Amino acid sequence: MRAALFLTCAALAAAPGPQTFSLPSGLKCVLLENHDQPLLRVELATRWQGEPKPGMAVFLGQLMGSGGVGAFTRAEFNRALDDQGITFGFQARPGLFRWTLATDSRSQEPAMELLADAVFRPVFDPQAVAALRQADGQRLTAGTAADRGRARFLGALGDPPGEAPAPRGALEGLEFADLQGFRQRVLRPEHSMLVLHGDLSLSQAKELVFLHFGLWGPASAPPAGAAVPPPAEPRLLEVLEGGEAELWAGRTSDGCDPAVRELLADLLEQLPRVLSPGLVREFSLGPGQPLLVKVKAGAAGKDGLVAAFLETLGTLRTRGFTGRDLERARTRWNARIGALPLHPQDLVRRLEEGVLDPAFRRRVEAVSLADVNAALAALLAPADLRFLLLGGDAALVQKAEDAGLGPAVAIN
Repeated sequence: MRAALFLTCAALAAAPGPQTFSLPSGLKCVLLENHDQPLLRVELATRWQGEPKPGMAVFLGQLMGSGGVGAFTRAEFNRALDDQGITFGFQARPGLFRWTLATDSRSQEPAMELLADAVFRPVFDPQAVAALRQADGQRLTAGTAADRGRARFLGALGDPPGEAPAPRGALEGLEFADLQGFRQRVLRPEHSMLVLHGDLSLSQAKELVFLHFGLWGPASAPPAGAAVPPPAEPRLLEVLEGGEAELWAGRTSDGCDPAVRELLADLLEQLPRVLSPGLVREFSLGPGQPLLVKVKAGAAGKDGLVAAFLETLGTLRTRGFTGRDLERARTRWNARIGALPLHPQDLVRRLEEGVLDPAFRRRVEAVSLADVNAALAALLAPADLRFLLLGGDAALVQKAEDAGLGPAVAIN
């Protein structure tokens, strides 16, 4: 057992590191060779900032994920993937489109052709826009009030659930031409990164990418229209549905140094979850995701929920972490990075995020305790936090408002 593990680790250590190349269009490509199995994983991410109307990017992503592709209808496209044994995925977020696929080496040519079609040859028409707009409006009233409350809260932080509808009224007056122009502006090779991991040499990867993505861009993009700021969101949302009560705090982590955030996310994960009988807390801070702090209370702990929540935020903000905490987090982070070759899907994602760049790893090693605690204090600045109360009652809402978290706006 140990010998097999040693040989696996030795093989991973001997594998070539990431190799990069770029197309004339500006598309950046990263290859990580792995010839242990005849498999290929690919991830393409396109990033941008700003949108003419709030919710337009997610709405466009819904169209791209459900409409035709190249010469195929959506059903035909899905059958073509199944026929070749290709696993395909697409994700739309504010400021991000991401495509993923996994295939065996024999199907890499058709797989890359299908991926290229999905990226810059999506097919949808005005009728599809109208139908999806109607379905989007129906989702605003679907599900439970708690579902709608979570979606609205996370959407205000720039992290809506995958199928969350656009904000109410955001798509009114949206025309087919608006979506096409927005797609042409943001779906650009110079704003994209393509990661390949698997049974390819550098020369084979270059040939494959040039063949299928060489004609993508760099035509001039249509001018960007003036971005419309999203409507102001209330600071405290509340959903009175009974059951266990939860109080959330959140804020975007856009201003946090990514190297500091890597370690801070680990430090938050290690904090004790149980506050007291009936009170449990949870923390999360992922790449490109907001900081979330949640305190959940059973029936016995509901009366103390607001006080425990505020104590959690205040203690974190003022005390922070210790030097020993930081060094342990750095050790755990390095161990996870070292184990990534054993988890190809995670490896590809972290390559795309730039975490495996040697310069980034040096930045993580240079992060100081002062850096971590200053970032934590900034993220938890009370004036920048938003709050969500789930499963409360009128008395709990009043406590939250008296503590300065409100006034509350009800989600029904």
